[in-house]
Amino acid sequence: MNKKTISAILGIILFFVSCSTLKIIHDYDTSIDFSPYKTFAWARAPKEIVGSPRARLLANNPMLDRRIKNAVASQLISKGFQIAKNNPDLLIVYHVGLKDRINVSNWGYRYGPYWGPGRVDIYGYREGTLVIDFVDTKNKELVWRGIAQKALSGGRSPDQRQKTLSDIIKRLLAKFPPKK
Repeated sequence: MNKKTISAILGIILFFVSCSTLKIIHDYDTSIDFSPYKTFAWARAPKEIVGSPRARLLANNPMLDRRIKNAVASQLISKGFQIAKNNPDLLIVYHVGLKDRINVSNWGYRYGPYWGPGRVDIYGYREGTLVIDFVDTKNKELVWRGIAQKALSGGRSPDQRQKTLSDIIKRLLAKFPPKK
């Protein structure tokens, strides 16, 4: 294998490793004691969804809605929370988004027998974002937010999508509720 082939393979591997990582961010009100929260319900979705046509299409996907809600409920129930039809302690709302991204790898200047300018590789990919908000129903304030971002891959079966989404939500909610 020549040096060009090896560097192309390494570039592709580095691209997929760097893009496939799951980025998770948590934020919450540190002054709040989360131990009294025992029940939850889903907030009603807005009647009118704003944004790009792709965002509206994504937000109006009942299969994705069920997958997200089932995975979140499963995680919360495993932590001792209960679904409440009336007077829940927490309301949950989620938001999803897609963004086209570009990854540029500059291989710099080459030295040795193949001296000269290096190569620049450009790869396009789509990044998905899932935001889950927990709102205290008594004071109507956001108390916890989790954000997950990941490069998406196409051509997956519904079972694979469910498994990936469940894993993302499990990792997203791993530190919920926060300990004092």
